[in-house]
Amino acid sequence: MRVFMGVVALAFMLTFPAVDARAQSPAADLYVVVLTTVANTAERPATPLPEGFRDKSVYWRRVKLGDAVNYQLCLGFFYARSDAERARQELTASFREARVFSVSPAERENVLKAEQGVAPITPAPPAQEISLALPPPTPAPPVQDISPPLSPPAAAARSNGPHLRVKLGGAAGINKGEVTNVVTSNATQEAGGNFQVELVVTQRLESGVAFVGSVGLFGRQHNGKVTDPVFPTDIKYDAGGVSGSIGASFKANENLHFEGRFELDIGAGKPTLTTPGFIWNSVRPGGYSAAALIFGGYYTITRPGVQIGLELGSQSFVGNFQIWNNAGYWSDGKVEGSGGIINLVVGVYF
Repeated sequence: MRVFMGVVALAFMLTFPAVDARAQSPAADLYVVVLTTVANTAERPATPLPEGFRDKSVYWRRVKLGDAVNYQLCLGFFYARSDAERARQELTASFREARVFSVSPAERENVLKAEQGVAPITPAPPAQEISLALPPPTPAPPVQDISPPLSPPAAAARSNGPHLRVKLGGAAGINKGEVTNVVTSNATQEAGGNFQVELVVTQRLESGVAFVGSVGLFGRQHNGKVTDPVFPTDIKYDAGGVSGSIGASFKANENLHFEGRFELDIGAGKPTLTTPGFIWNSVRPGGYSAAALIFGGYYTITRPGVQIGLELGSQSFVGNFQIWNNAGYWSDGKVEGSGGIINLVVGVYF
């Protein structure tokens, strides 16, 4: 088989940060056949090229990904992808890795300029085959390496970093009150209030799902009313303490994500008891605990790093206290309840 290798432009080497060179071409006006990709130009193949490619250029292009550098041996240039594909199919038997890439017209211009400094190879006699032997390269013009970013984009970095949330919303109402060995009464739940500050940390995974946890401080009030016909009593139980939660986060897009978390609160509190025409004895604070399942949606504005959200959930609590007994000692008491909650959230990234 007659073969011919066109002018080899080894002086021209392009540097690309991407793995696929097609993603780096500013325009897809021209096409080349990448015959092979090697780690070193010394590994150039000795396979001959058919004589029909006499008018084509053969050149090396340099591809960089991080610290790794590879070299592509290219045959070009073709004005239509169909022509490049036909050439690739003709060369597949000798170059099994051959692929067609789109390149910019500027790449062809640079190759032609580089070829002007390389002497053409004299065609071989008709009966002789010429193998693909490449001359030593001449010094390449300086090029600027463009490496992939070493750190994640600002939005991704912020989504993984710690941030502070302030929550303002409601608390479950009181549905039962009790003083040990004295009285137990059911109550009608009334709306309460909640104020919470949390430090939230997210560990995001490649799948878009993340582990999320938080620690914080809370102050809240649970309300209820004992509808006794003789002693109708309003109960306002004020509690404060520390909160912690753990759960999972799902990222819908760059700005919107959803969370499902289990929250546990521990602290102390005491009630305020109000009955018309009656003065209650003194009360002392007791232990408080609450648990909640919370589901929320959060929208993040990456600049300046602000987050807004809405949380819905279900909460149960027990609030203990002591009340002075007319018999001359402190009696144990408690309030408890459960119900739905809602919180508005504003967050700030560090």
